[in-house]
Amino acid sequence: MVHHRLFPATTSARFNIVLVHGMVEHSGRYAEFAQFLAHQGGNVITFDLRGHGHYKSANKDALGDFGDTHANGAQQIFTDIEQLFASFKNNLPNILFGHSMGSTIALRYAQTHAGLRQLILTGVPFNTPTQLSIAYQIARLEHKIKGDKTSMFDGIFKQYNRTFKPTQTEFDWLSTSSTNVHNYIHDPLCGYPISTRYYRDMFEFMRLCFRHDEIAKIEKTTSLLVAWGALDPCTQFGKGTRAFIQRLQRADLATAQIEYPNMRHEILNEDNRMHVYQDIAQLIQA
Repeated sequence: MVHHRLFPATTSARFNIVLVHGMVEHSGRYAEFAQFLAHQGGNVITFDLRGHGHYKSANKDALGDFGDTHANGAQQIFTDIEQLFASFKNNLPNILFGHSMGSTIALRYAQTHAGLRQLILTGVPFNTPTQLSIAYQIARLEHKIKGDKTSMFDGIFKQYNRTFKPTQTEFDWLSTSSTNVHNYIHDPLCGYPISTRYYRDMFEFMRLCFRHDEIAKIEKTTSLLVAWGALDPCTQFGKGTRAFIQRLQRADLATAQIEYPNMRHEILNEDNRMHVYQDIAQLIQA
């Protein structure tokens, strides 16, 4: 099983939740949030996605690659999540949380697996299926030409910083918290180059997850929360997120939404993050 950590409920257990982190980071950055949820009665699992954190692939140990030279490593992540839910071995409601790229993994999981009570998504990097299909074709071609080398798509993140001037670092777009940005920059398991194969595999499932027909596959018994920072360039400053929510509503999915003024991409790591934690806890309790 993938590298993971269980945070057992510290009070009477009421739910199970798996947390899916974002691109070029790791599960350790979610330990505080996991501990908070455990105090709310949650059995919480954090885990490192393939090609992230302490995950080790049988074929490739490098960070920034989903691994497995013979199959789509990204597709195997959904099996990993399924196994993590099975490890709870109880009949409590199952909740899936995903941030940023992890939110697209969580969304795709909900489209292909039954039994989720709630789906919580933050920092959703929405783009239209047409845009993502074009990105997928480009990524496929780049991988075919360059092999498993750093992708040109890595340059996207540098564009996110353009709005925030003057900037202190190239990662100011992540958070208004200078402490959080500093910790991210100095974390050896964050901010590393991403391979061409990683982008190819990622765009392959992302081009599907925002399609109307795929969104319609989410069970109507699954309630959703979509949350984002108003200053998050990854969500097009909320424009992309609102377009995504319209697709959820068109599919008649019960969707709560929260926009946080003066927050950027990592709303769970802002200085006033406890406000976000409490909002999520209230949704779960409801």
